[in-house]
Amino acid sequence: FTNVNPIFSSNFTTFIDSVDKDEFSTDQSTIYPGRPLVMSLVIPGLGQVYNKDSWLKVGLFSGIEITSLAAYFNFVKQADQIQMDYEAFADNNWSLDKWVWDSIELQNMNSNFPDVIIDGTHSLLIFLTGELATAHGVYISSDSLEAYPFWVDEEGVAVIRDRDFYENIGKYDQFVAGWSDFDVNAIQTIEKDVGDSIEILVTTDFKDKYLDMRFDSNNYLKMANYAMTAVLFNHVWSAIDAVFIANKRRHNNTKQVKTDVGLLYDHRSKSGIGGISLTVQF
Repeated sequence: FTNVNPIFSSNFTTFIDSVDKDEFSTDQSTIYPGRPLVMSLVIPGLGQVYNKDSWLKVGLFSGIEITSLAAYFNFVKQADQIQMDYEAFADNNWSLDKWVWDSIELQNMNSNFPDVIIDGTHSLLIFLTGELATAHGVYISSDSLEAYPFWVDEEGVAVIRDRDFYENIGKYDQFVAGWSDFDVNAIQTIEKDVGDSIEILVTTDFKDKYLDMRFDSNNYLKMANYAMTAVLFNHVWSAIDAVFIANKRRHNNTKQVKTDVGLLYDHRSKSGIGGISLTVQF
């Protein structure tokens, strides 16, 4: 391989220098498909703009994004408003002292509703002040009121109305006696199908209304989650489409370079090889 034809080197260099370098340049999106990918992940439709795709497709991704976000914020707003309404309704129609005294009265009557009790499977958080707080602590469980029901008649005793409170008073029979329309002599019940059996639940008109309000609020939150899922899906869909179009155009537009390497014959060489040939076809 020492007797390489010098014509190969000079001719090849001259040929390469004569090629217009613009033939190798393509749109940036075809060279870097990661760019429209990231752009569409951030703002759906932006990758399509970068790819110079149809404005119809750009409008589709942008429209889905705007509509889904608007729906999300609207549903969250509706859910928050209903939440404030049902919390205000509970504040006005559920009281700690009625819950304690009516639960005790119902138990003294030996009723058929053993779940309407103070010390049950769930509890509320009670806030104490003054001498009671000094003796028993600032926060106690509502279970303590079974042994000390008279505490609810003293000043400085209040139930903490947190998230658990608003859930418990509507979900469990244990707290039904706290509703202002609860009557120990005229208890209302409903049947609930739990699959393998039927449960008998104690209720009141106010409790039913309260549960309906919570149900509406939770439904709006579910729809908000669906809207946010649509937003995320739109980002991914737009990004995948942007990469697909970029790769497709790269495949269609990129110059195909074919090469061929061979040996040149030289009868003057002992080995018969006079050099190496390289063919580049554009």
